[in-house]
Amino acid sequence: RGRMPVSFCGMCLRNRHGEDIDAAVASGCWVCPRCRGSCGEGCVTCCNCGPCRKANGLAPTHQVINLARASGFDNVHDYLVHGSTGATPAQLLERKRSFAWGRWLLNDFTPATPTESDGAGVRESGDDTSAGGDTSASSDDNDALDAFDDEPCLACGGADRPGDFVLCDGCPRGGHFDCLGLDGVPAGDWFCAGCAREPNAAAAVAEKK
Repeated sequence: RGRMPVSFCGMCLRNRHGEDIDAAVASGCWVCPRCRGSCGEGCVTCCNCGPCRKANGLAPTHQVINLARASGFDNVHDYLVHGSTGATPAQLLERKRSFAWGRWLLNDFTPATPTESDGAGVRESGDDTSAGGDTSASSDDNDALDAFDDEPCLACGGADRPGDFVLCDGCPRGGHFDCLGLDGVPAGDWFCAGCAREPNAAAAVAEKK
């Protein structure tokens, strides 16, 4: 097996897909969102990270978990699908359960033993289980994905409270709303102090969109 070009931290998996990383690993059938493809109507690709959305002609979501929660959803994926289909959280959960990779979301699901799963195991960041075994990825994609992984706050240095965290649109840095003097997710692009001093920062971000 080769190395996959992406990885998921626990906070990202929880906020973007509503899935617990420990339960996913224990299930023996979990598949990374990037490898799932589409789960149905309103879902071009299950993975809603910036690079995957851009690769499918979609604009990055930036940080919308707070909007999702305010609308009654515990993850970004379901919130985005709801915006296109009007589906409820319960309906989307049932849809996910219809796939082999979503069986572990059933209340009575019993994790497979290594023998039962025939070594298939969990599709994690260290395994190449995508169709075709393609492990290629641009350095830009890797850099963008790494930005979601436990980035410390510019002000306090903490990597906690991911729901109250904003990332710079010009670099991987970010911070807690209150630490940065923000009331919430800024409207439009937001730049850290370092990028704000760069006169071409906004133009560079516009070119990537």
